[in-house]
Amino acid sequence: MYQVLGWVSVILFLTVTAPYWLRNLNQSVPVLKRETLTQWTKLLRRIHKPLGIILMVAPPVHGYLVLGAFRLHTGSLAAATLIITAILGALFYFTRKPGCFTSHKRTALLSVILILLHLLAPGAVNYLLN
Repeated sequence: MYQVLGWVSVILFLTVTAPYWLRNLNQSVPVLKRETLTQWTKLLRRIHKPLGIILMVAPPVHGYLVLGAFRLHTGSLAAATLIITAILGALFYFTRKPGCFTSHKRTALLSVILILLHLLAPGAVNYLLN
């Protein structure tokens, strides 16, 4: 069950970040069908917030199912940055302060890095601390 939840979390993360990278892809690659990508981006923006809320919950539950308790781990660091990213996104939504949106994007990038680290070397934190 925890493996399924882990991969569901990865798929959720890709879906939540898709509006950003699809927009950049749409602007960078001239041969793509812009209308199709624009329609997908609009759809993904609509579901960005609800999926972001689910993404705040799914990774910590996945970690608890795997480890049985909270432990310092690459996954717990990734989950923490996902929660911070969601909080910053909510702050931007309610306050419309540009700094919150910039911080939201930066912590999302940090989340990408930590998720990749977790997928490639899940025991990296333990290795570094021992």
